[in-house]
Amino acid sequence: MEINVSKRQKKIIDILLKESEFCTAATLAGIIEVSEKTIHGEIAEINRKTGSATISSMKGKGYVIADKHACLNQNYCITDEGKRDIKILKEILFNEHVDYYELADKFYISPSTLNKEISGINKQIQKEFQNLKITRKQNCLFLNCDEIEKRKVLTYFLLEESEHQRFDVAVLDQCFDTIDVNLLSAILMDFIHARNLTISDFKMFSILLHMLMYLSNSSYISNISQSILDCDEEVRALLETISNRMNTTFTREGIQQIEKLFQQGNAEHQDYAHIMMFLTEVLKEIYDIYSINFNENQDLKENLTLHLLNLKERCQSGMLIKNPLLSQLKQNFVLVYDIAAYIGIRFQEQTSYDLDENEISFIALHIMNGIKSIKTSIVRIALINPYGNSVTHMITQYMNAIPDIEMIGCFSMFDFKTIYAEKPDIILTMVSLNEQMGIPVYKLDNYLQQKEYEKIEQIVKSVRVKKSYENIMIHNYFTEDLFCIPASLHSKDEAITYLCNLLEKNGYVDAAFKKHIYEREAIAPTCFGARYAIPHTTKKIAKKNGIAVALLKEPIIWDGFEVDVVLMFALHKSFDQVPKLYDLILSVFDDEARFQDLLECDSYQSFIKKIHIT
Repeated sequence: MEINVSKRQKKIIDILLKESEFCTAATLAGIIEVSEKTIHGEIAEINRKTGSATISSMKGKGYVIADKHACLNQNYCITDEGKRDIKILKEILFNEHVDYYELADKFYISPSTLNKEISGINKQIQKEFQNLKITRKQNCLFLNCDEIEKRKVLTYFLLEESEHQRFDVAVLDQCFDTIDVNLLSAILMDFIHARNLTISDFKMFSILLHMLMYLSNSSYISNISQSILDCDEEVRALLETISNRMNTTFTREGIQQIEKLFQQGNAEHQDYAHIMMFLTEVLKEIYDIYSINFNENQDLKENLTLHLLNLKERCQSGMLIKNPLLSQLKQNFVLVYDIAAYIGIRFQEQTSYDLDENEISFIALHIMNGIKSIKTSIVRIALINPYGNSVTHMITQYMNAIPDIEMIGCFSMFDFKTIYAEKPDIILTMVSLNEQMGIPVYKLDNYLQQKEYEKIEQIVKSVRVKKSYENIMIHNYFTEDLFCIPASLHSKDEAITYLCNLLEKNGYVDAAFKKHIYEREAIAPTCFGARYAIPHTTKKIAKKNGIAVALLKEPIIWDGFEVDVVLMFALHKSFDQVPKLYDLILSVFDDEARFQDLLECDSYQSFIKKIHIT
């Protein structure tokens, strides 16, 4: 059995294997340069991982490995302790009281190391949330914000994690050394391209991993050619290619597994609807925790439903499978793995089947693909280049290798008005700019060097995370409970009363809120002369953040202007992103075509899709 241990834990084991007598905690601490308390904790963790007292102790003497032969034959796999910062952040976000010294003990680190970790986390937080940071008061650690802000921080780190981490394909080469991984990857890519399928890198990696496991499972491989005439036509073409190029044929059971890998929703299966309903409920719970609405991603829901359907069948037959990427997933995708673990726990509660961490890691692959689909918004890039078309052409060729970008044109260094009108996300420039652009600007010093474009790709990723983060966060302010298409509202007063009552009924405001709305209206109308009104209070006095929405079947007169849509803002005192909220909403409402689309919505679901920022 493979046992994952840290470098420090492996070092403790190695020292004790060389010792013929007991070794004290003080001696071990001196060699490894940690505290005795850390040594005690690490040894307890080693024994927990091995499931036995691999390292025994005797009071006054210290520690010893009694059965050195068994320990030498144990397969210890050293894992990186990376992402400790994310784990520390999780502890602080998810727990009301976090003791400073207990947290250091939990991670077997010194208080000074914990200080460094917290300092690093605060730097990351303040890149996006300038007023937030982890603080220490009377030896308790906390983030100085409300629950909504905490979810924003967690969501931001989740997007950062999935954007900047990637799998190492070499891991698959090591785990499946008898299979030509590169050849199989090429076959799968040809198969996908021939069918004009669009899949993310995460999805491709998941398919490749599953296929490698099928090819390495002797019960799925046959020495006798099997008939594939009755299987799916597209899968048949893939099987024929694998047979011809890899000299491999599958058993009937293997063919069925591959069909399941590529099949779409199977509503005819007796458990499909039941599992889909269960998953929808679980994804709602995840939205409450992480503020990411996976329920809007139908592909993810169908794929996860099929996965859970197949998982249930595997549990029934006792055929749980091992994931060679388990360690990499747990280390590099901490928050994604957390979400997968939540789904796994709920699946266990629902079915009474026990799952191991390998199965949870397969669920994590689906979650990563779902997050990737959130971040597919195109990053628009403007180029300032005074050196002619040939240079522009060469730069564009390099840039085209970066996924999900749009080069919107080459502009004069004197024509900032046109550049602003195009609303780029990033500006690449061949010359120094004195103008403050308000968006990322990257100066290309050597447009022929690949390293330049690697730096640009990192900027693109950061911008994409920020855009995606904003897309998700805008959804936090809208809920179905605060959305309505009232049949009979005829005046401004009726609309205000209706929406105030809706907010009060759902616990966002108290009865005095309506009076404060009218106080603001008395200062100046909140319809701004447009076809929408945004009534709000002058002070942020709501119990929690929310936006009540009324799509009117017939326009009403609001201080002399016709209004078709009313958005009533209810904002908590901790909310400090009012300009950003206005910008996000008005970017949709001031676009005539998109505003017209909004007016045609007949449900909350259609409205939230139309309000989504692209």
